[in-house]
Amino acid sequence: MPIRRLSVQLANQIAAGEVVERPSSVVKELLENAVDAKATKIVCDLKNSGKSLIRVRDNGQGIPHEELPLALAPHATSKIATLEDLEAILTLGFRGEALASIAAVSKLTLTSRTKDEDHAYSVEVEGPQQNPEINPAAHPVGTSVEVCELFFNTPARRRFLRSDRTEFMHIREIFVRTALANPDIDFELNLDGKNVINVKAVMGDEKKRLVRLSKLAGSDFNRSGIFVKGEDPCLNVNGVLLPPSSVEESAVENIFLFLNGRPIADKVLTHALKQAYSEVAGRPCPVRCVLYLTCDPHEVDINVHPRKDEVRFHEARLVHDVLLETVVNSLRKALRDTDDLLKEDAENEKTLLEDKTHSDEDNSLNQFLKDIKSVPSLKSGSSYKSGGSDQSSFVTSNHASLSSTANRGGINYSPHFIQMPSSKDGVKENLRRYDYQIAADNARSRAGIYDVKRVDLTSPKAAKLLSLPAPDVLFIMQENRYFLVKASVLNRELVSRDYMAKVKLGTVEVYALSMPFVLKAQKPLINAIKACPEALARAGFTLNLKKESIEFLKIPVLLQGVDLAGILVKALPLAAASAKNLSMGICPKQLADMFAAAKKSVVYYKDEAQLLVDKISDPEILESLGSDAFELNIARWARELGGAGNA
Repeated sequence: MPIRRLSVQLANQIAAGEVVERPSSVVKELLENAVDAKATKIVCDLKNSGKSLIRVRDNGQGIPHEELPLALAPHATSKIATLEDLEAILTLGFRGEALASIAAVSKLTLTSRTKDEDHAYSVEVEGPQQNPEINPAAHPVGTSVEVCELFFNTPARRRFLRSDRTEFMHIREIFVRTALANPDIDFELNLDGKNVINVKAVMGDEKKRLVRLSKLAGSDFNRSGIFVKGEDPCLNVNGVLLPPSSVEESAVENIFLFLNGRPIADKVLTHALKQAYSEVAGRPCPVRCVLYLTCDPHEVDINVHPRKDEVRFHEARLVHDVLLETVVNSLRKALRDTDDLLKEDAENEKTLLEDKTHSDEDNSLNQFLKDIKSVPSLKSGSSYKSGGSDQSSFVTSNHASLSSTANRGGINYSPHFIQMPSSKDGVKENLRRYDYQIAADNARSRAGIYDVKRVDLTSPKAAKLLSLPAPDVLFIMQENRYFLVKASVLNRELVSRDYMAKVKLGTVEVYALSMPFVLKAQKPLINAIKACPEALARAGFTLNLKKESIEFLKIPVLLQGVDLAGILVKALPLAAASAKNLSMGICPKQLADMFAAAKKSVVYYKDEAQLLVDKISDPEILESLGSDAFELNIARWARELGGAGNA
């Protein structure tokens, strides 16, 4: 077959295959044209999810009637004129293919009027045989494009369309992204005569912009949004982030990215966001954000694909790192601020609990312990030695929150505190909160159980979990001894011992930070650290020392996802003072306890509690907990009870 030039009609059909994939593709192109026309209001009407009708109306500049036929011709555009224009594109459309491609597979009517014309003009085309005729029409200033019977002349393409619901969801996503990218424009979406989306333009007011954003992207952005702002010669970042979810499966990823006002889907930027969330949360988690990025248009190429949603950065690695650092810093700052509020609430809660007098019948645990202490044999002493500490403090410290105030394993931004009810009126409310949080708390607790070597459950020393008489309290039997133990304290003790053992063996697991964590420090501390690099390396730290700061490149896995600034300020002086012992593999208990407490645990229930108990290798571990473990001399009570019965 000889080489020959394709006809215009066939070329348009081929182009339509790239540009017009489904009704949402048509909506995208028409919305972009309306935005480029400087419209302040855009209305989109659909019938049968765009299969029968797509109408987009705007109040923009309009098209002069003499240019209407050219508007439907392939490769005809007012957006660019020279090669230099292509190197710095600021408009959404520029290829000059959209209207011609849409007209090739539909029945298209374009009506437009400029402010200088007395009335509007209309042009109609149908299929690839484009013989446009211009006729006078009634229309306000602006443009309307009606696309009827999409794919009427390509039945095979029409058969590939999905259900009306599926096609509408694709259209809605395109519409929402365009509306988010242009907060200064009114947007309205109607389906089969019913209004679906209607948002008004907002100018300047951040609060109103956030409300508008939440209507489009979800109410979570208004309720829990974190503002992010970063300025760099390479890339400016503005927008709203949602904090990492408490439970990994509880949220769906939702990323809205806009570059120079254009909705985009870029792998480099998405990777940076996922890495930032993972670094802050300490685990992979869904990213939810609305970010507006701006950069020099000469530094990015948007002429990659006919859909115009893919871009290529000339300095992709630099852009990646700038976005990563900006998001990490914003999330960490929000985390610190939230932690301060939670700690303040926890202190207030603790004060209230201390001020209230709990009746015996309202607190089953207090009553249980009171009954135990009322046994005469207990008053005379117990085989359990608590190192001189007051065992009664266990009772008053038992009002533990089900939700840790600073749980970095599952960053909890909802400070719902649970305590044993102080009156019968509070029981119902506590049960409601308990039911709401127990699933999330149990899931988060898995992240707090570290890889401590589990003991042989057939061993005589193996501990057994008998019951959970109260939140954060375990009833344990080991070597025929019975203990009431605070689960959170037990977990911290096990984590601390595990860390000390790994320091001794030189096997502390480390986590490489994608971006160095910079901590400002005084010169004496920097000099002290400079003298003991081996000790810090054995503890799991890799760092660079600067004149007035310390850059952390690697940290122990134990500290992944915690507030590094808060813990390192206290831990570094201690590590430097203990450098000699650390170098020999002897980790100070105070340092290990500090790291273990940084990632506070939550209450353990059922399977999680059993996993925790399985790691107890010796009663000495329970005895080391002091007043947070209370031994019950049940065997002695049993003997006394038997003797009383015989008497």
